[in-house]
Amino acid sequence: MDGLKRKAVVSLFSSYASQFATAGTNLAAKLILARLIAPEDLGLYALALLVLLGGDILVDLGVSQHLVREKHRPYGNFLGIRLFMAALLFAALEFASPILKFWGSEFPAIIRLMAVVIVIKAFSGVPNLFLDRELLIQRTLLPQFARISLMGLVSIGLAYFGYGVWALAWGTIAAELLFAVLIWNAARRQIPLELTWRHTTALIWSSRFLFLIGCMGFVLQQGDIAIIGALLSPKEVGFYAMAYTLIILVSKMVESAVFRVIYPMFCEYSQDLRSLGKTYRYATLAIIAVEAPVYFFLLFNAPVVVSLLLGKQWLPAAVLIQALSVFGIINPFSTFGNEVLRATKRDAVLTLSTVIGAVTLLTTGYILTSRYGTIGMAAANYIIIGSIPTIVTVYRAIKDDFVQLAGQLAVVYATSFAVVAVASVSLSSVPHVRALVAGLLVPACWYTYYRAFGNGIGRDALNALLARRPAAVPEVAG
Repeated sequence: MDGLKRKAVVSLFSSYASQFATAGTNLAAKLILARLIAPEDLGLYALALLVLLGGDILVDLGVSQHLVREKHRPYGNFLGIRLFMAALLFAALEFASPILKFWGSEFPAIIRLMAVVIVIKAFSGVPNLFLDRELLIQRTLLPQFARISLMGLVSIGLAYFGYGVWALAWGTIAAELLFAVLIWNAARRQIPLELTWRHTTALIWSSRFLFLIGCMGFVLQQGDIAIIGALLSPKEVGFYAMAYTLIILVSKMVESAVFRVIYPMFCEYSQDLRSLGKTYRYATLAIIAVEAPVYFFLLFNAPVVVSLLLGKQWLPAAVLIQALSVFGIINPFSTFGNEVLRATKRDAVLTLSTVIGAVTLLTTGYILTSRYGTIGMAAANYIIIGSIPTIVTVYRAIKDDFVQLAGQLAVVYATSFAVVAVASVSLSSVPHVRALVAGLLVPACWYTYYRAFGNGIGRDALNALLARRPAAVPEVAG
């Protein structure tokens, strides 16, 4: 296990290096684009991404999640499945795009252009999964950074000359093409591309629950955009998408790097519930301790943040940011709880949880949005009854660590809110000074939580990092 721990720590550091570099570049690009792109253009792009992300789910068929937890991983079959499904979806979108004109007269042309992204991502997804599964994430640093950099450069350049939503579309295509080339180069000579027909049918059948879970997860992640797009104008979609993007950006910077490492780790510990519980508790506590002060800061200071970073045309998004501000930490036990269920093959429970969550979001989201607009959709995100099966199952599996985690999270939430609230309320008459003081208190909270909970984690990570390097993944002949 020492070799596994070291690979996990190296991959985690590499993943964070990639995440901060790409997130920083992405944030800078978004801030520039916010001053060049109108809200309605961003709304059209968000709706196009909705279609493409749905296509990703259909291309994957749940196989990627299944491959990670199996010892035998026929990547060649996975590539064949993805390319076949992508070709079908590309043809379907090219043929059926006029049906989607209710999202705007430009939308059919935009989706016809961006449909090629489904094929490109079908090709690049296989080596990306291989590097993640083998905990070789350090090799993805250059491809990830190059993708987001090119996306920013192309989109900003075209937006400057007035291409609007087309700037975002062409930037996405160029970025995904570059990423596909670089990620295959990073995995070449090592990724085994075995192709056996019987493995294809077995992969699809074994992944059926994970595919359904993926579909429901897509509804949970993108259902809000679909509902707002159906009921409101692209401009309202744009304001909501910008607010949601800034909120989720915090989670992406903190959680995405951990997600790439934690699921393979959970799969390795699937028969050792003691180690699984400890890893789950450490990971959840670490990310919530980072996120909670930031989200409470946005709750009190979103208008200042929006006016400074995005400009006055985006001020209507400030109230949505405040409404969504603590959405990211409202359900901490499911953050990695879903990965625990996947790793331990409790697919039925995870399916039940995601189905309940998706139905609840669609139902309450539609009702509240039709009555209260985008604020209603923000409120629907907080109805998390779908997570109850996940939380109960995780509690039963790792009860001691779960209870300990609950107590630690209570301390983090209470102190984060109190510190930021006192600073914000006491300086309410001077918004910019209030935001500055509250912002300086965020890293102070981080340091306090590290001293209280994280010293042991830091020492363990350093020891694993300095341990002897494990053997490399053997290269594939030819």
